[in-house]
Amino acid sequence: MKRLCCCGNFCFVPVCGTEVRPSRRGDVMHKIVASLFAAILLATIAGCGSSTSVTGKVTFAGRAVVNGTVIFAAADKTAHSTVIEPDGTYTMEGLLPGAFRIAVISRDPSKGRSILRTRKPDAPSNPGTMSKVAPMHGWFPLPVKWESPTTSGLSCTLGAGRTTHDIELK
Repeated sequence: MKRLCCCGNFCFVPVCGTEVRPSRRGDVMHKIVASLFAAILLATIAGCGSSTSVTGKVTFAGRAVVNGTVIFAAADKTAHSTVIEPDGTYTMEGLLPGAFRIAVISRDPSKGRSILRTRKPDAPSNPGTMSKVAPMHGWFPLPVKWESPTTSGLSCTLGAGRTTHDIELK
């Protein structure tokens, strides 16, 4: 049986060797603290506040979107984004469960700038013969309406854990 120790803690064997008879108030306080601890532990185990991850494939008219960004906008107006892989798949982690509006942006990769460029390109000797970047294999333009979570009409609700959500643009 637990006893109130002279140090004020409930112990099976009092630390200091001096037992003090537990008061009724101490018993009640101990039960309240134990109940609160159990409730917090149960909420944590049940997944309260846990994050979710979502994976899927982005297609337009049955064709995989090979380049771009997927954006998930939460109800609190926070946005999360990830890249679309060359096979059309995407993976996003660290989202809180809830409702999201979705946008897909796929701009022409041959016209974009790269942060990987370490120096300015050399000036062409003849201004009319500037070399062009080859277009990405399989890339095609998407209608502009998909670029905003408010105009795309795309949405989903994510629960805790891993979720698969394919995005079919029509």
